[in-house]
Amino acid sequence: MRVSWSIHGAGLVAAAGYLALAAVSVSRGPVLLGLGMATVVGWAALGLVWKKAAGATAAILGWAMVFRLLGLCVVPTWEDDYHRYLWDGYQLVTTGNPYAEAPEAAFARDDLPEAMRDALDGINHPELPTIYGPAAQLIFGVAAWLAPGGLGLLKALLVAIELAGWWALRRWLPPQGWLLALWCPLAVIELAFAGHPEALGVGVIAMALAADRRGRGGRAAAWLGVAVATKALAWVVVPFAVAR
Repeated sequence: MRVSWSIHGAGLVAAAGYLALAAVSVSRGPVLLGLGMATVVGWAALGLVWKKAAGATAAILGWAMVFRLLGLCVVPTWEDDYHRYLWDGYQLVTTGNPYAEAPEAAFARDDLPEAMRDALDGINHPELPTIYGPAAQLIFGVAAWLAPGGLGLLKALLVAIELAGWWALRRWLPPQGWLLALWCPLAVIELAFAGHPEALGVGVIAMALAADRRGRGGRAAAWLGVAVATKALAWVVVPFAVAR
């Protein structure tokens, strides 16, 4: 019982930090202060229960979901990468090829939905075609098909894949590894708040590792292929997988 309450107390502290970041972002207040507070408080909460993580799998997961839910409703005012994700998804759904032309080619169009006009106007380096891999594009496209311009939905899809990966790998993670994977402030802020597609890469790499542990090499290779098709950084994992 003491372990459970320790986890819940630390989770409440961390959630307060992420709630502060959400409030700052919504009000367009001092965002650097909000980011710093959420990061420091998140790491402090993780450290408080570092030695108490054993047997608290459900509580750790529950609070991890709370942290991420706080981020899903937030527009990350400290960066603008998400505009590109929304535009790429719309391009995939409407043209079938998000790589065909740079966003600036659409500046003169007057037939764009308002949400897509806002996304197009917010893209940095609109003179460059997209750099995101086909697996990431597929998720962008699914989100655009369901709700064009829906950043919250896109982030929800990415976070669901991330959490599914960690859940698949849970049997082989030590308690502290489980805690670190789910409560790491960098993951919460960059994946749930900012909506970076690395959430997809992290999730499928975790699924690949879980498949490997089960002796399913073909499935592990397939998941690694999806990770590489998300971002080239996933190639770092491939030599280790091949060595096994």
